[in-house]
Amino acid sequence: MVAVKTVVFAFEGVTNRHLERFADAMPTVSGLQTRGVSGSLESTVPASPASAWTSLLTGTDPSYHGVFDDVVREHYPNGERRPASAVNVRRPTLWAYLSGEGASTVACGFPMTDPPGPVTGVVVPGRRSTGPTGGPTSGAPVDARLPSGSPGSPWTLRDLEDPAEVPTLLETRRRLACDLLDGEPWELALVHVPVADSDLLGAVDADAGDRALEAACRAADRLVQDVLEVTPEESTVIGCSPLGVERSRGYRVHVNEVLADHDLLERGARDCRWRPGVLESVLRVVSGALGGGFHASRKDADGYRWATSEAFFPSQTSAGIRLNVAGRERYGRVVNSTYEETRSRVLEALVDLADPRGNPALEFACRREHLYEGPFAREAPDILVSTAGTDCTVSAAPAERQFTRLEGVTRTDAGTFFASGPSIRKSPESVCLTAADVAPLVMATLGRPIPNLMTGRDPSALTTAPVGYGTYANVAHGTACDDPTFDDARLGERLEEFDYR
Repeated sequence: MVAVKTVVFAFEGVTNRHLERFADAMPTVSGLQTRGVSGSLESTVPASPASAWTSLLTGTDPSYHGVFDDVVREHYPNGERRPASAVNVRRPTLWAYLSGEGASTVACGFPMTDPPGPVTGVVVPGRRSTGPTGGPTSGAPVDARLPSGSPGSPWTLRDLEDPAEVPTLLETRRRLACDLLDGEPWELALVHVPVADSDLLGAVDADAGDRALEAACRAADRLVQDVLEVTPEESTVIGCSPLGVERSRGYRVHVNEVLADHDLLERGARDCRWRPGVLESVLRVVSGALGGGFHASRKDADGYRWATSEAFFPSQTSAGIRLNVAGRERYGRVVNSTYEETRSRVLEALVDLADPRGNPALEFACRREHLYEGPFAREAPDILVSTAGTDCTVSAAPAERQFTRLEGVTRTDAGTFFASGPSIRKSPESVCLTAADVAPLVMATLGRPIPNLMTGRDPSALTTAPVGYGTYANVAHGTACDDPTFDDARLGERLEEFDYR
């Protein structure tokens, strides 16, 4: 049986712990969890917001969609930077496939959707557009003909200064989503539900943060409830969150200090004692991808001589170590004959790294090709790292030691997932999906073939209808290596000129 419609609620910052802890504040969501299948949703590696949201919307891992970080750099590590956006996405989104088939989509508030490109339906971008100076332009990205379109309304979590203001933002999202779903034809509806942000919650004490989070969960549940009231009863409902937010009493791993202690990164002069907690807030580049102002003049870190080093950890959201490769970096030192040897040295420095309690600091560290094989794998960091399942988070900030205490709010690599409806197989067993697995499931619930370009797992175990695969010929964006300047063979030839393959 073909589902008439599918609606996806994509929560920002929500984990299964939140849903359990604030179940009384979220009766609608709690009910949806019990009607079908539920579990957890793992993020991408690296677990940057831009990469995770792009995987969720395209059904591919980062080596296929090409987005590994929240920013795009001209040169590593301190070259010109700009926020990653939809122009950097090299695979089609869900609405690109459906538009090619003449089916309508309504997408409300998602990151990495500006500009949205050709679409049958309505896509309201998930962040304010940025001007030439990197600052947000005036006016909310809401269609003025809609009653919810108010230039003064907050539109992203980055527009807020206090977590207590999140319900106001969710009220704007609720009104817009209901307006769109009630007034526009659609087959697929995608609603972004911003609930928690590590910066906002980290700015207040634990009690105030808990009260604000409970209020946000209550407002999010109202959004879900009201959207479902304008959604046909026979629709499939999917809820997901590719990244969570939790309070932590673990450690920051200052990766560049680890590299420096193993003679892979050269320290520069330091004129004062470092304060990692303060510096970390300055170094964050996440705001560019999720809606905040972006300052291109900021450096990723200081206190190191990048040009004379062999490896560096450019930013927290890149979640990987880049080698200072000749022909690729401005002052490259690592050539072909020393490339693998240098990567081995980096891995030796990381693989057995333990926090002050003696626990593993990293879930894993590996060469990029061990994780990815897509056409853009070469754009990933040379070494990928993950702290999922540990009490640590990686940091690019300089410090006087490899580890510093982290007592605050941080982003986690695992969120939540649930699905219910006529096309979902009900099961009491918990499931574990990745961000790239959501889009194939969405296509299956619509009774449409899963695009061959999607790399997410086959959703047959979750659906009641047969699952098929096919090619979508009328897709306007991302059907191949969409960047016309990208030529893998040409890149390899160029790097060989610098004794690097």
